Amino acid sequence: MPLSSGKLIPIVCENKDQCFLWRGPAVVIDVLRFSTTLCALLTTGKQDIRIYSSKEKAVEYKDTTPNVEFFSELDFIPPFEKFDNSPHIALTQSNPKRTAVMVTNSGTKALMALSKASNIFVGCFANFSAVIKMINNFSQEVLLVPAGIFDAPNIEDVACAQSLQDGAFGKTDAPFSAIEKIRKSTRLEDFLRGCPKTGQQDLELALSVDKLNVLGSAEIVNNYAVVKKSPYEK
Repeated sequence: MPLSSGKLIPIVCENKDQCFLWRGPAVVIDVLRFSTTLCALLTTGKQDIRIYSSKEKAVEYKDTTPNVEFFSELDFIPPFEKFDNSPHIALTQSNPKRTAVMVTNSGTKALMALSKASNIFVGCFANFSAVIKMINNFSQEVLLVPAGIFDAPNIEDVACAQSLQDGAFGKTDAPFSAIEKIRKSTRLEDFLRGCPKTGQQDLELALSVDKLNVLGSAEIVNNYAVVKKSPYEK
């Protein structure tokens, strides 16, 4: 929907069906883990990142490929070796020369659901300005996808999507207002209760603005997606 200025308003996705049908550019937003973890991996210089929506396919790739780093908050049968879906771990412990594999509750499902999208990006507060720059480079409507619609709707993904919508039209305080709203909710307490030892460090990265200001671009290939730095970041 265009404004009187001619600019198109980014659309905040409300349900899964919009993702499956969308043919324009889209941004997957999973603030507390997936999106921020991806930004952290790209910040380290990671060149090979694979995204799966299926646990089985992700494990199959890991089991048949050497030197794979596996990132997931999901449960696997011990002694399966993996990192948690943690931005802090991705930033501080990942080896940029090794392939990263990710499969998560909602973020990877949201990304893989966008198989008809012309472009797929990954956004959060930590790369807010890079996403805004990309949105403003398009003359098409951009779909902002709060990944929680694929698992359990949450305040942080919706708030981030709405702040990107506002930020695209010059509201520079949009991400800070959204973060303040999240901090005043009970969501962070819930997150920390179910989170590993890196929970506080993960929140510090996830609720920072532009601390990991790289833009990930995904290309779906069969049953997985490859994520690399986007040319729209330049």
